[in-house]
Amino acid sequence: MRLYCVRHGQPEPATADLADPGLSTQGRQSVESMAAFLSERLRPITFVCTSPKQRTKETATIFHDALDVTDSLKEMNDLRPSQSAESVAELAWTWQEDRLLVGHNPMMGELVSQLILGSTGQEIVRFTPGTMVCLERQQSGNWILNWVMRPELLAHFK
Repeated sequence: MRLYCVRHGQPEPATADLADPGLSTQGRQSVESMAAFLSERLRPITFVCTSPKQRTKETATIFHDALDVTDSLKEMNDLRPSQSAESVAELAWTWQEDRLLVGHNPMMGELVSQLILGSTGQEIVRFTPGTMVCLERQQSGNWILNWVMRPELLAHFK
């Protein structure tokens, strides 16, 4: 089972009038480029889950559409910025199908640390906006870090 952990793309700046901003133009472009690049390289994903925040929903929708996910997009309150990684990590142990999660920093990094190390105390991946990490649960039950892709690395693959 693979778990793809994504930090939302670069958002518009928050303002007094806009407390829940969507993606900036640059953020949208970098997520679209990442999704297009990965669309032919990822095995089928059954579920895409997102935080209820606008920037994560927009990021998740881009991936959902590019990866031809047939199941509808699912909002998860456990992926909100203020949540701890432990509840999502507990759920991840029960999942059987490949899944993509779109959330926030530092929670996505804490989730990766929780699954691989068993605690959130050490940062093992830096989640810049738009970063995707692929974790894989082995037959032994342990999680491994399979790969990391950042939007700025895409220029090297084109």
